[in-house]
Amino acid sequence: MNETEIENYTKVFAALSNTIRLNIVLGILKNGRCNVNSMTQRLGISQALVSQHVKILKEAHIIEGTRDGNIIWYKICSDRTMQILNAISNDLLNEKN
Repeated sequence: MNETEIENYTKVFAALSNTIRLNIVLGILKNGRCNVNSMTQRLGISQALVSQHVKILKEAHIIEGTRDGNIIWYKICSDRTMQILNAISNDLLNEKN
């Protein structure tokens, strides 16, 4: 593993270390895609706060957006990140049982 890959993982884990951001990406993982409006409703926080967290997730290359008219749909943008999130999601599901 080279230094660039380690730095990339560090950015991913730093971004996911926040409860709101982790909830955002787990919601996207569950639904396949999500927009800021649905994130706001699901999390019960302001649109401005969701947008700030979405920006951090985009900068860490965890999610990417696709515009559909006035709506931007966000999805997980890398297989590596998807594997990490699936492991977290599976762990959380196992914890409930």
